[in-house]
Amino acid sequence: MRPLAALVLLCAACDGRIDDMVVPAEPPPAPTRIDGALTTGSTPARSELAPLEPGLLLGLASGALHVAGAETLYRFDRETSTFTAVPVGEVGESMRTGPVRHLARRSAGLFVVAEGGIFHDAMGRLLRSPLSQNISAVDVRALDDLGEGADEELWLTTTDGVDRVRAGVKTRVDLSMSGALLAPDLAAAVESGKGLVLSNGNLFSVDLGARTAKWEAQGVPAVNAVARGDDGTLYLATTKGLWSRTRTGVVNVYSFAAAGEEPKAVADVTTAFGEVLVAVDGQVAELTHAGAAGFGALASPKAKGIARDANGDTFVLDGPKLVKLATGRAVSFEADVKPFMVQHCTRCHTTGAEYSPVFDLASYAVVSEPAFNAKVIQRLTANGRGPMPPPDVEVLTSSDYAVVLRWVAGGMQP
Repeated sequence: MRPLAALVLLCAACDGRIDDMVVPAEPPPAPTRIDGALTTGSTPARSELAPLEPGLLLGLASGALHVAGAETLYRFDRETSTFTAVPVGEVGESMRTGPVRHLARRSAGLFVVAEGGIFHDAMGRLLRSPLSQNISAVDVRALDDLGEGADEELWLTTTDGVDRVRAGVKTRVDLSMSGALLAPDLAAAVESGKGLVLSNGNLFSVDLGARTAKWEAQGVPAVNAVARGDDGTLYLATTKGLWSRTRTGVVNVYSFAAAGEEPKAVADVTTAFGEVLVAVDGQVAELTHAGAAGFGALASPKAKGIARDANGDTFVLDGPKLVKLATGRAVSFEADVKPFMVQHCTRCHTTGAEYSPVFDLASYAVVSEPAFNAKVIQRLTANGRGPMPPPDVEVLTSSDYAVVLRWVAGGMQP
């Protein structure tokens, strides 16, 4: 793949102004290849579920599994193992989504991109997003969401290019070489105002605030699926391994093969509650510090076909079948979250050591307060704030604090 001579980052807000910024395109370093064939862990109980129609896509909202059929979104009730159609529109309003094209994770739920517009879930219903007034859902190729409330922003890949939408302002993000625009294949957010753009096998990072672009990787194979972890790492399931780019800019390739062998094709990747799951080499597997452990056979995996709910149960689409792998258990404060807080947090926050604010993190009443646990998650994930614990005290990975994320998504059981 020939190197690019120069890149231009164009940011066009809704007022039509365009700023041109030329960025030297220095070839990026080769990614670090991480080898190791899949190991086989314990095999969980496997059962086939019977949705009302064949499942096309899987997603999570409020910690629960949702399945997109041809024109309907269904919510799965774990207690009764039944599916219920999610109503569309306000109460008393007659509305339909039309054929569903994409599901995209939202901080507090789901986006559904369908022929009838862009919808988001709210209070157990699907409501048509105001985005539908200015963006044709038919033109949306991918959608990525970051943040919530006033901080929420969307990165949209459309047939025309890439747009970042925040606080009602749409910003066009274009990369060009020698005066010619590059055709983006995919865009995803990394943190506020920062994202990644994939174009013709080249991965670029863009910073809208600094108005700069940087070349991150070249030679990225064809992408089957994409996911962003709670720690800001972007994962690309490709025809030759799982590519990852951390928030700090480190690019790795997980080959799922022995050194010197061709990387395995990865059909799907999903992230949930600090965990990374992949469909590779005929198995669904979890990516860990020690490698990847397979725990369920797959005959015909597909993209957007893996989900793990707040209970820790894994669901997969295996061809036309929806399969449940009972791999988890409910998370409670007393049994799971309190021990985590005692191990990692209370030493400083109980006494005020190291200038820490004093909180009773062993108290369910304190930690279960929504505004408070939102701040806890923000600090654990280092989302816009420095991480907790501080790096000079302890470095936690997303799998370490997954129990806190699952607890909040699962309803904060005592």
